[in-house]
Amino acid sequence: MAACARADLAGRRGPSQRFGSTPSGPPSAVRAALRDAIGSVWDTVPEADDGFVPHISIAYSNSPGPASPVQAALDGVEAEPATARIDQVELIVLNRDHRMYRWETHTPLSLG
Repeated sequence: MAACARADLAGRRGPSQRFGSTPSGPPSAVRAALRDAIGSVWDTVPEADDGFVPHISIAYSNSPGPASPVQAALDGVEAEPATARIDQVELIVLNRDHRMYRWETHTPLSLG
């Protein structure tokens, strides 16, 4: 599966900056298949099914503050779309401790 990232800040939420992933169909299909697999062994699948938007996060803030420095840095970048080949996904154990994300790989899964 290949994904092309481009500067699309429509998904920006506060200080976080997200670049959209196109096409969005392949990542969404992989996520749906993973959710189905998890649902076949667990009573409840973590995280809501709706609202998923494939994206690439390039900045994250763990405390309140202005987004303007990050936005200004992004506004100064002229970049061509990039392509990435994704051949593995990882099921992770996610913790949000001390105002930051930390995770451990639980199970790597090959695609294709």
